[in-house]
Amino acid sequence: MQHKDFTGYKLFLSTVGGFFLDCVGGWDNELAFLVSLVFVDIFSGILKAIKTKTLSSTLMREGLFKKAMIILIVALSVRGDLVIKDFFGHPIMWNEHELYLRTAFCLWFILEELLSI
Repeated sequence: MQHKDFTGYKLFLSTVGGFFLDCVGGWDNELAFLVSLVFVDIFSGILKAIKTKTLSSTLMREGLFKKAMIILIVALSVRGDLVIKDFFGHPIMWNEHELYLRTAFCLWFILEELLSI
């Protein structure tokens, strides 16, 4: 019995996953909670559409596009944090806390997802 070699697939997936995590600023509690809420929102929306018999691929595509835009905005906010740090030489501080665009956007989208669910 021969075993298939999945090394190429594993290398591809780990490369894409690492690039994605670098783009969104790494995997932390805010991002983990946001991604969890996005999946719960998608799943609950599908269940509601099945229950009300209004399942539509067009509406699903629009919803998934909105979720992709959330991730894109988080990725852009990471770049915005880097620009602010480069411009000022340090992150913007408020008392002893660093203000990050990424954290602010993550928290905003977490609140939106909670309201949507």
